[in-house]
Amino acid sequence: MPLSLALCAAKLAAMWAFLAQFPRTLHPLASVASVPDLLHLVFRSLFLEPSDELIRAAVVNTSFAIERHEFEFGVTALPLVLVAFAQLRRPAERKPVVPRGPLRGARGACLAGAVALLAIPLVLNFYHPVWHAWLKSLPIFASSFTLFRWLSVYVPVAILVGTAAIDSSTSLARHRGWVAAVGCAWLAWHALSTDRTYYQRQAYDPTPVGEAFAAARNGAAPRILANALPRSSDLLAPSRNTAIARGESQLACYETVFGFRMENLPHGTLHEGPGSSCATARST
Repeated sequence: MPLSLALCAAKLAAMWAFLAQFPRTLHPLASVASVPDLLHLVFRSLFLEPSDELIRAAVVNTSFAIERHEFEFGVTALPLVLVAFAQLRRPAERKPVVPRGPLRGARGACLAGAVALLAIPLVLNFYHPVWHAWLKSLPIFASSFTLFRWLSVYVPVAILVGTAAIDSSTSLARHRGWVAAVGCAWLAWHALSTDRTYYQRQAYDPTPVGEAFAAARNGAAPRILANALPRSSDLLAPSRNTAIARGESQLACYETVFGFRMENLPHGTLHEGPGSSCATARST
């Protein structure tokens, strides 16, 4: 590790100096102001499907729309089914799902530490003005817009809970091979039957780029004949991604280090310089 840092020191120093000039602290942290809504959102994201209505109602303090792809974890309800089956079989098997014993000493400390670690993603995504202001004062969180992807920490936890339920039940453990096969079939069925209408209705049409790519593979790459100069309101428009397929060079290139809407990009009006229609551009 020290050797790797030493070898990368020059690049790391240059990157640090560059990022220091463009702090991404313009936007607040999107979060949830209600604990029940936050728990409901996490539960649906893990074991069911994200609810667009719940996301719109629960997520606050955001200058951008938080969409359902942020909550597509896809664990499904399988771990819950395994836990429920193991719990229902517990009286007949006389075997507790969770081993009993005093929660003292190292065992109690480990449990308390695990609960504290699992609470971190929830705490980070809870909104309170004072808490939000403190988070935005920290180096990493100051440059963040959303911390909802931290909720993916619960994905391996849910999987472990499901496997623990199998081991805790004699009936499930005896047929663990069949249980695994049925579980895999369940997951495959869920992935294939999930409603993808939300993604299919997206405004961006990739057809021009796909056609240009196919033509380029056949040796007919698009020639750049002009510069694309979109209005500022078009900077994030989906159609701007098809400029190269139309034979245009995109001058206002998108770079997230300058902000989601290029707020920190230090330039004046982009315009074509002297020469042909696709000459290099300069900023004033």
